Amino acid sequence: MYDTKNPKSKENPENFFGDLAKENLTFFEDFTSVLDESDYPKVKWFSGGKINICYEAVDKNLKENGDKIALIFEAENGENEKVTYKELSKKVNKSANLLKSLGIKKGDTIIFYMPQILESVYLMLACLRIGAIHSIVFGGFSSESIKDRIDDLKPKLIITADGAYRKGKAYFLKEKVDEALEKSEHKVDKVLVVERLRNPTQCHPELGSGSLHINETPYKEIPDRSPGGQNGGKKEDSGINSKGQNRGQIKEIYYNKEIESQSEECDFELMDSEDISFVLYTSGSTGKPKGIVHTTAGYALWTKITSKWVFDMQENDVFFSSADIGWITGHSYTVYGPLLNGITTLLYEGNPLYPDDGRIWEIIEKHKVNTFYTAPTLIRMLHKTGAELPKKYNLRSLKILGTVGEPIDFDAWNWFYNVVGNKKCSLVDTYWQTETGGHILAPLPFATPLKQRSATFPLPGIAGEIVDEDGNPSKKGFFVISKPWPSMARGIWGDEKRFKETYFSEIFREKKTLYFSGDGGYYDEDNYIFITGRVDDIVNISGHRIGIAEVESAISELPEIAECSVVGVPDEITGESLFAYVVLKNKNCHSEFSSESFSKKNVNQVKDPETIPNQVEDDIPGGHLEELQEKIKLKLRENIGAFAYVKNLVVVPGLPKTRSGKIMRRILRSLAKKEEITSDISTLENREVIEEIRKKRGE
Repeated sequence: MYDTKNPKSKENPENFFGDLAKENLTFFEDFTSVLDESDYPKVKWFSGGKINICYEAVDKNLKENGDKIALIFEAENGENEKVTYKELSKKVNKSANLLKSLGIKKGDTIIFYMPQILESVYLMLACLRIGAIHSIVFGGFSSESIKDRIDDLKPKLIITADGAYRKGKAYFLKEKVDEALEKSEHKVDKVLVVERLRNPTQCHPELGSGSLHINETPYKEIPDRSPGGQNGGKKEDSGINSKGQNRGQIKEIYYNKEIESQSEECDFELMDSEDISFVLYTSGSTGKPKGIVHTTAGYALWTKITSKWVFDMQENDVFFSSADIGWITGHSYTVYGPLLNGITTLLYEGNPLYPDDGRIWEIIEKHKVNTFYTAPTLIRMLHKTGAELPKKYNLRSLKILGTVGEPIDFDAWNWFYNVVGNKKCSLVDTYWQTETGGHILAPLPFATPLKQRSATFPLPGIAGEIVDEDGNPSKKGFFVISKPWPSMARGIWGDEKRFKETYFSEIFREKKTLYFSGDGGYYDEDNYIFITGRVDDIVNISGHRIGIAEVESAISELPEIAECSVVGVPDEITGESLFAYVVLKNKNCHSEFSSESFSKKNVNQVKDPETIPNQVEDDIPGGHLEELQEKIKLKLRENIGAFAYVKNLVVVPGLPKTRSGKIMRRILRSLAKKEEITSDISTLENREVIEEIRKKRGE
């Protein structure tokens, strides 16, 4: 274990982290204390210190690394751009001045709904430079999800793009922002728009003039819904939203035009160590997403240090993380970690298997990537293309392979290590969460003996362990962290009570409350830690954490559904998938699914081979169940996003419940997996439902 090699991190973690902070960060005013636990679990790190993350990531690199490439942008079609640290500094300063010209100041919140492009990074860093708080919404989320975040965060500005590219087509982003603003309670009077699709045929010449399509609709025929636009919406123009509320005029500012007149000089704001740097929303088991709050000095330190430790970052490394900026991995290890270490990081916009299955290997060869960090879902997809394809490319630049987001299976691990890494790369399986800010468990490359599917040991300074339900040490149980660490979340935006209840249950040991990760785990005979997955009602699909309550709430909005229950089941491609049991209000309600109310045209607009359920079980005749499954898919896409789809659907006469009316999910989970039910069913009220479900499942 690492602490035996660095006893100071275990014996005196405060001094350990204090020394790390002084060695790795520039404090313009020294901190007066390393750790303040007086308001535990809302701890404070490096109190009194003054710092700026943008300075650490950009300005600090100008003297020695000014001409080094900071960012590489690569698009699906091969379009690429390289930005040096000097150029990055100018772009960030101009972006910061633009934000200031819009009235943005320290402490203001800004929501991003952006693609994986250079301007996203410029604006993220610009926020940190002037002390604004960014909150990035993944570009696959629906307008309803954006609306929820607008009403919770109450941003002063929204930053979006007209669109983005994926699988050779363009799709709208701003359109979803417009829809969200129409539905939101909170008033936002300014939207900053980056024109990614301003000249689409120049970016994607293979599309040809006039042939650019978005959701099968020609780009030129899509109405301009912006206020004052050629076909501007009346509700926005009048300032009245769909609820009849007066929301005022929304002003649109176009980044590409306004940025030209901005100065290349902009002073950075001195931030207190505990000032908020960003808020990132993650799924909650109650159905309402949680706005995870991260601060400044602690987050910067841990992101920089873990990047250096886990990826063995060297001065001239090129780092490629496939993670989108809308997720914590995109924050910590696509953007901030590499830049804080002064190396080159690569952004890829689009589908990793487009225009062909060799796209990832082509990028690695082209840019001589040293570290490739990705999710097991993508590894499994690449694995399906065979072992010969990677051999056609020169991948000798690779030295580190990394996985993140979910436990990796044996087959994927072996293929990644043996075929992609040619048995010469260190494969670092990392475990951490949005709430932890950075890596918690991970091997040290070329130093820690690897074990398949294990993230090995807690990193230095991390008191991670497995405990039982009473908080006592155990070989198998729950993964917890018993002592604070610098990058830990400081709260849930606007809901301190929920923060304490979610992560710090009333389990006390050594007069400390344990941080509960929500994940199960166990030790093997060598004390390696294996994480087994969620123990709460969260499903992890391709690294996307989705709250079960959120899915069930959306499905239940359909008029045909009386009630439903959704569970997560293992999936060979996505890690987990959604399995839904639905009870219809009327057995004959399938007659309502007419071709008039649910046309073939509407179905075809959302057809996507990656998101079509592969199993539907019921005795409803005539294809009506297929119409129901399409309705469910559309509803989830509208409320959550396209990645939230039900892969297996069963219509049942009822759900197994206790006498008190509680749905027994563990039974439904066992039935979905076709496993023997071993749990106690003495409190089950309607045992006959189990046999009904088994019959439908062919058991």
